[in-house]
Amino acid sequence: MLVTVLVGIDGRYVGVGGRQTVVTGSGVIMQVESNFTDPKVPVLEPFSRTAVVENLIIDGGGQGGTTGLLLENVGNAFVRNITIRNCDVGIKLCNTNGRWTEVNHLQHIRMENVKTGILFDTTGPGSDGPGDSFGHSFISGVGIVLRNVSDAVGIKVGDDPAASASKVAKPYFSFIKANVWLGSVGGCGVKLVNGELKHCLVNIGVHGHGTGIGLDLSTATANPLAGQTPIEKNQRDYNGTNIKGFLLYTKNVATPFNDPYGDTDVQQRSI
Repeated sequence: MLVTVLVGIDGRYVGVGGRQTVVTGSGVIMQVESNFTDPKVPVLEPFSRTAVVENLIIDGGGQGGTTGLLLENVGNAFVRNITIRNCDVGIKLCNTNGRWTEVNHLQHIRMENVKTGILFDTTGPGSDGPGDSFGHSFISGVGIVLRNVSDAVGIKVGDDPAASASKVAKPYFSFIKANVWLGSVGGCGVKLVNGELKHCLVNIGVHGHGTGIGLDLSTATANPLAGQTPIEKNQRDYNGTNIKGFLLYTKNVATPFNDPYGDTDVQQRSI
């Protein structure tokens, strides 16, 4: 795998002064080094060391197979004030060898002409554990302008429609607030494949041109052992008021909510 820039465990890669510095490349343009050690032993070092990436423009130049930023088996990374454009994948969070990628902050990020904005992906269980957790991810102030292709996706949870129930991406207990703009031929705001969004606070706006999908669960892998839908449990009752944890806002989108499960845990508003 070709990596243009590797940011160290406690490295800091930032633009100069108040300007955004342009970083270009192919393959994986920028990657944060893994700070995962043995999951069976509580280790504060190097896990407590935090990589910082900010004030950049990451440009894939429209080349196929490009990923703007890869966080693979990484915890506590801080990514802020960056623009990612002309990439197949904007930011990929990935678990391999049964490891995990948790407590990462993605803030004030713009994406332009990307096929997939943010991707949570896992290779499934491995020697180091189940490899399913992307817990406590914090995603805020993110705007994603998708490439004008029908299979473009703003936020995708899981990337393997043939996955078994043991290979599920789980960004549980996460905060996700983003806007997605679809192209004229369609696309999708949020898509769950082999993934679940449970116990989360999610606020998604999806803007279209009379085509496309807001939230797509049609290929989502439910957990047959739990008997739950992929976004169940995103609600709590407090003083008699039902508070929904998943708010979906759509405008000029043909199918706001593609849901074969009949899930009631999404509150929608379409214009």
